[in-house]
Amino acid sequence: QEDYENGWYITERVRNTVGLVISEDAGFVIQAGREVITNPVQLRNLWENGLYDPTELLNLLETQEIGLIIRRADLFPEPVLIAIDTYYKLDEIVQMNGFDYELWIPK
Repeated sequence: QEDYENGWYITERVRNTVGLVISEDAGFVIQAGREVITNPVQLRNLWENGLYDPTELLNLLETQEIGLIIRRADLFPEPVLIAIDTYYKLDEIVQMNGFDYELWIPK
């Protein structure tokens, strides 16, 4: 029951966020009816193979156009993780299904 409630809590955070939302688990974003902006695993794979330039996403992070970031396993490419740590702060951690979902907001 707690996992269920926490999942809906995260979904409501997504719904109520002003600005874009990026998440390592797109399910929250989809359930909230928001646009899925990234696929962190694929971006990381592409970046590690020299096939992805993260400049556009880095600009969104630097200008804080992303209102909420949901991290679970740090699957984003390294430059994106550095930008998140630079321009965002941990707001809260929500536990669900044995994982800690970190909710990051602009500093």
